[in-house]
Amino acid sequence: MVKKKHKCTDNGANLEDIVGEVEEIEIAPDYPAYTSGVVCDLLEVTPWFLKQIDDEGIVSPPRDNENATRCYSKNELNKVAFINRLMSEKNLNIEGVKLVLQLQSKT
Repeated sequence: MVKKKHKCTDNGANLEDIVGEVEEIEIAPDYPAYTSGVVCDLLEVTPWFLKQIDDEGIVSPPRDNENATRCYSKNELNKVAFINRLMSEKNLNIEGVKLVLQLQSKT
């Protein structure tokens, strides 16, 4: 049996030409896949900010029992981004954020 070898060259071939179509992996919106470090990087927030909204019960993701790492879902990631915008762009404090979220949940 002869195995085909593919060399990575700049001859116009791309990954799909070599291995076929690559499927995109979808993550369920409620699956806790993003660590707090990743959330901080993606949203440009500090760990203190995440701890603050966790302590206030606004966004409290489950923790990994082994090392107590918080893991956020895509929905929680979006909620953190929304809270960050409320606080940075609209100058709301934690109580103001809670009020907005409470009003939003009633509609």
